[in-house]
Amino acid sequence: VTANQLAISAALSNKKTDLSAQGFAGGIFAGYAKQFDNHFVAGLEAHASFAKAEAKFVGGKTVEQKETFGVDAQFGRVFENVLPYLSLGWGNTKFKAFDKTKRSNAFVVGLGLKTLLTEHVTLGAEWKYSMYKDVKDATASVNAKVKARTNDFRVKLAYKW
Repeated sequence: VTANQLAISAALSNKKTDLSAQGFAGGIFAGYAKQFDNHFVAGLEAHASFAKAEAKFVGGKTVEQKETFGVDAQFGRVFENVLPYLSLGWGNTKFKAFDKTKRSNAFVVGLGLKTLLTEHVTLGAEWKYSMYKDVKDATASVNAKVKARTNDFRVKLAYKW
């Protein structure tokens, strides 16, 4: 389960407007992690989430966030049965902006915490910040540019082999 906040900074006719939209998402993930003798952990995780967050401009224009896919590298250190970690990765999200649908790439950074509930089950929480390439619309009656940023807060339940 993901709580998602889409922050939009838009320039319409050279006037900057900041908007915010919130929503919820669900998704799946799979990954591999290796714990070394010094308790450091390195891993890769692929994920897909399905979200809907929408921001509306004056004049009826909207920007909507749809599904996201991505890959992250995670680095952390185990303390007892708790793993705090840093993640760096790439994400790709479908945006519907200015009546056009377009996919956009993002650089993603995050922090997380996982705890071992049983030998094979983990519970975790993480925050990810995604910085997307600008979405532009020069065909409208006004030139518009959207700079999308997302904050994702996730709760994760995983089974490990």
